[in-house]
This record gives sequence, C-alpha cells and structure tokens, in this order.
Amino acid sequence: MCCSTSDHKGVDLSKKGGAAVLAPTDMKITVAEQGQGWKSAYGTYIIAKQVEKLGLVFEFHHMVHGSLLVKAGDTVAAGTPLGTEGTTGNSTGVHLHFQVASSGTPANAPTYKSVINPVPILKEKGVFS
Repeated sequence: MCCSTSDHKGVDLSKKGGAAVLAPTDMKITVAEQGQGWKSAYGTYIIAKQVEKLGLVFEFHHMVHGSLLVKAGDTVAAGTPLGTEGTTGNSTGVHLHFQVASSGTPANAPTYKSVINPVPILKEKGVFS
C-alpha cells in the first residue's frame, strides 16, 4: 500500500527471506544510520539524493542492522547494493519501506509535503505488474 495515510508515506516491499536493496538510480548518500534520534522508528535506514537533474530524494527504512554497504557522502550507480531489507525500528516483519520525495524537502527534515507515489514509477520500470 502506498501513500494512503498521514503516517505512512511510501510503499512496503518484501521478498521471502529478505532481499538485497539496490540503488534505483545514480544517487548520493546523504544519511546512512542505524536508527537514532527522531528517525529511530526507521531502524537502519538510508536517505539519498538523485544525481540526475530530476532531483528526487529516496528513503530506504527497516534494513538489517549491520548490513549497510554505503556511508554518507558516497555516490553510487544504479544497481549498487545498499544493504538488506530487514525488520529494524518500528516494523512487524521483514520488508523495505521505500519512499520518494522531491528535493524541495530537506533530506533530514521530518516533513513529507512533497512525497511522490513510487508505484507508477516502479510499474513503468517493470518492478510491479
């Protein structure tokens, strides 16, 4: 389910047994943490800004503690492994919470005024049918 409640601003993806999380595009990692401060509900998470001119911000939440393969400041290419989906933070099962916003929202701000529904993009790319 995507973008349907005030508290849930993305889509939850899961593959049996946990899956590698890959960069959806070329991007610069701005945050890669083990869930601290106000984002502790995210568990182990990554926030990244798209390198291309579209200026999107991507968030990946609930990844396996210790699985992060990137750090803040890294620039990665599309398809680069980032870590593994998990169940850290406020999670009830193994999955990846994935959300997209326009870069008009600061990557470290607790606001989601510019969230973009990722489902149509994922369908266009063949991730969903």
